[in-house]
Amino acid sequence: MIRTLCRRLPVLLPLFLAAAMGHAQSTPGTQWRVVTTLNGMGMSLPNQTTEICSTGEHQEQPLPPSRNNECSYSVLSRTGSTIKYSMHCTGKEPMDGLGEISYGPGHYTGKITVKMARGEMDMNFEGTKLGACTGDEANGPAAKSRVEAMKNQYLQQNEQAKQAMSQACSAEAEAAGSPYSFVDAFKTGTVRCTDPALKRTYCEHFQSYKPFMSQKDTEQSMARSGVANPMGTPFSDSLKLCGLSADTVHDKLCGSAEKDDAFEFLTKQCPAQVKTLAARECAGRSYTTVSTKYRGLCATYANGGNANGQTGSATAPSGNPQNTDEQPKEGLKDKAKNALKGLFGH
Repeated sequence: MIRTLCRRLPVLLPLFLAAAMGHAQSTPGTQWRVVTTLNGMGMSLPNQTTEICSTGEHQEQPLPPSRNNECSYSVLSRTGSTIKYSMHCTGKEPMDGLGEISYGPGHYTGKITVKMARGEMDMNFEGTKLGACTGDEANGPAAKSRVEAMKNQYLQQNEQAKQAMSQACSAEAEAAGSPYSFVDAFKTGTVRCTDPALKRTYCEHFQSYKPFMSQKDTEQSMARSGVANPMGTPFSDSLKLCGLSADTVHDKLCGSAEKDDAFEFLTKQCPAQVKTLAARECAGRSYTTVSTKYRGLCATYANGGNANGQTGSATAPSGNPQNTDEQPKEGLKDKAKNALKGLFGH
């Protein structure tokens, strides 16, 4: 919803304000109270009521309101008291619309459907005749002040939405838990977080122990499930997003894991380093003489390798599940004890 408001409110605001302002004149005419609403594309703006002094030959049956110089209206047909018309707008984001207005005694209702590249938006409006006007009541300073206040309100909401989006993207870049704020997984043509600096932050933090291992585990789990999911390959997508090699990042992290006390990553992802450390810190020693720092690693190694019982290859998952035999829980403690005795020599 935040992204919808950020991207679409600036485009739709001029159209909304145009309907609210109507044909501002300073000559006598007919006063109308107009209620306008906007709905669609994941957003809904509250009803806006304004009074318009309609002048000229159409003051009893006002034409579709417009003050946007980039939009033009054409009458397509007239059937009884109903007019069908088209709208065409140029500019930064072109749009087209089809609508109609139905008139009754002192009253009219209308609707226009606006189509743009990102979707459709419906604008509904309803007018009620109030009586004669001089052009100063609705279109004078008070009316202009109301419209300006409405404009400022929506601009403020838009700015707040942008700030909320920026904060959310910053938090996601720091956590590096998933790439999909920065990757167009659903092929919509847009991404939620577009700041290049936040992308660099994400890629930097992805190359740390927890995000790298977590995303890899998630992708392997999704592959085993066999369920197709556009966001089911976060590890591979992060590597692609950041232009990284899985083996390069894996080797760098394995090389620094001991120094950083990242033993969970070490035992799960770095079998070669674990084997070397086990030979240096564990072999031939009793459990109590092993350094406290390495006891968990030694126990894990003695129990059959890394914490997952796997080799910890860094290559991005292929998407094909592998069959593994689960170790029976019964007798697991006895097996671990025997392995420790063999390793420590007691």
